[in-house]
Amino acid sequence: AMVRHDPTKDLPKTSTTGAQRGIMLGLLAVGVINFAIVHNLAPQGDDPNERGIDVLRRQRSLGKHVASESDDETKNTMTANNAALGEPRKEKLSSAKSTDNPDRAEKGGSRETEGKKQERASEKGKNRASKEEKKEEKDPPYDARRESADFRRQLQHRSFAKETLHRVDLTFPTAVCNDGSPGAFYFKKAPDGGDEKLWLVFMQGGGWCWDEDSCHRRKHDEPTLMSSLKWPKTQQKGGIFIADQDVSPFAAANKAFVPYCSSDAFLGNSAATDNHLGLHFRGQALVEGSIRTLVSEHGLGPGHTLVFGGCSAGGRGAMFTLDYLPAMLPTGVTLLGLFDAVLWIDGFDSRMLHQTKTILELTNAT
Repeated sequence: AMVRHDPTKDLPKTSTTGAQRGIMLGLLAVGVINFAIVHNLAPQGDDPNERGIDVLRRQRSLGKHVASESDDETKNTMTANNAALGEPRKEKLSSAKSTDNPDRAEKGGSRETEGKKQERASEKGKNRASKEEKKEEKDPPYDARRESADFRRQLQHRSFAKETLHRVDLTFPTAVCNDGSPGAFYFKKAPDGGDEKLWLVFMQGGGWCWDEDSCHRRKHDEPTLMSSLKWPKTQQKGGIFIADQDVSPFAAANKAFVPYCSSDAFLGNSAATDNHLGLHFRGQALVEGSIRTLVSEHGLGPGHTLVFGGCSAGGRGAMFTLDYLPAMLPTGVTLLGLFDAVLWIDGFDSRMLHQTKTILELTNAT
């Protein structure tokens, strides 16, 4: 009789602890499951794609990637389903293999089309960005550096000296304030090496008066807005008048500031004898006198650029007067408007509408 040799008979006897037995059982379980995966012994559904996904999920749970080189069907199924689980595809299926599954081939084609669209869109975006960069390099915007937060912080800690402008009295007989005192403007010529062809004329704001009560309060509270008798010989102006190119684009320009003393937003054309308040409303004459004096005495001429504007009531006057300025200027002057806070919007405030109508009638604004 044949006697079967027991290979474990010659092994030395060893004792195993509970932990060691647990590890051995775990390794045995892993081996059995891997064997089932490789030989496709896992439960199979009707859809081969579902089988491939189930196989791959089992591989992930074990922390291993098993691919059978000899089993082409399993390998192709795993490759196709990598994309279904959100993984990057490592290889593209050939057209011959994709024809085995028409649905899969159709989906692959649509993905390829979408990919081409994305590539074209990306290429267009790059070309557009490149063109914009070249344009900025060729003609950088004036305020490009001002967009920097660091630059704005530097400006906050800098002190800017105000520009000193000198008073120029107007000699036009009708260019007078409410009380009949002569009008004036304050002027600073462009500095040496500055922009002698650029001009800024900016008109002061300060409300208006439209009846006996409002004009009486104005004369009591703000007399310098109705008379030039106490105006100084010079004025220190900041903001847009500052002679620092980091702050104002008009730093090197010719600058004129037109003070406000007609209480009519520079709209009126009425003598004191023409209204029941006994006040001169000569805003139009104050503007015309200032412009003509700049032309005749200070060099505003052809080929120059005039930026004409104002703030609040001064802005209202500038907006009203802008269309009439070409008749006061030499041919060849470029004219631009700059209106700041004019507060003149249809339907904004019924009181403003009432005041405007009253002012136009009272001051003979035409």
